[in-house]
Amino acid sequence: MAFVDKATGQAGALRIDFDGTTVRFYVYGGYSTTNSGGLGWSGVVNGVGVGGSQPWSTGTKPAPGLLFGAWTANYGTQTVSFTLNATGTSGLGGPTTLTMTITRQAPPPPATPPAAPHSLSVSDITLTSFRVTYSRGANNGAAIDQDHAEWSRVSDGVVVWDDAPFGVGPAGNPNGASMPAGVGLALASGVEYRVRIRSHNSAGWGPFSGYVSARTLSGIRAGKAGAFPVAELNVGKGNAFSVPQLSVGKAGSFGPPT
Repeated sequence: MAFVDKATGQAGALRIDFDGTTVRFYVYGGYSTTNSGGLGWSGVVNGVGVGGSQPWSTGTKPAPGLLFGAWTANYGTQTVSFTLNATGTSGLGGPTTLTMTITRQAPPPPATPPAAPHSLSVSDITLTSFRVTYSRGANNGAAIDQDHAEWSRVSDGVVVWDDAPFGVGPAGNPNGASMPAGVGLALASGVEYRVRIRSHNSAGWGPFSGYVSARTLSGIRAGKAGAFPVAELNVGKGNAFSVPQLSVGKAGSFGPPT
């Protein structure tokens, strides 16, 4: 609550108070013998003139005093004014004018679903996994509580994993990164996958990001007892070993083995 006072006459005062929403005009004090059938007054609130006549019975009026009027303030900043006309009494005197600058804050706009994540990038590619990192978009007025990374095959668009608390594959909840190996899910080797991300807040799911894609590494097949599982090939140099990407050539064209 904020207020301003201004003395009027020999024993009175005007008051304007504002509680953040409502502005009020008061007059208080006066001699115990002060009496009037109608104190004329005027003012400006919300850019509109107000005014009237207010009876004043005998007896002092302690602060905040006798209420002359109350209004709901418009949003934004304004200067309101309150004038007590000449009262013909020594206790309240007049004319007296009081002003106050007030600000009513507008409520924040309602939250909307988050903006799409951005800056998607791929790393840590292996035979059966790769890692996608990203940055969340603007939360648009409400905290982001979960993300959804959708993994699908490029060749046919089939979704192979929803990295989220729902959908296809093991439940997850990415927060800046998504990686199948983190939940024990194995992608097929030598297959190209694409990933897109969206975020959720109390207003719902936002739009998906654009896709980022990568191909898992192609391994070699090692046979034993009639079975040929994919094996990981490591190439060493200077005591360091890494998994290479194998390509098979035919007629001058090279691609992953199948």
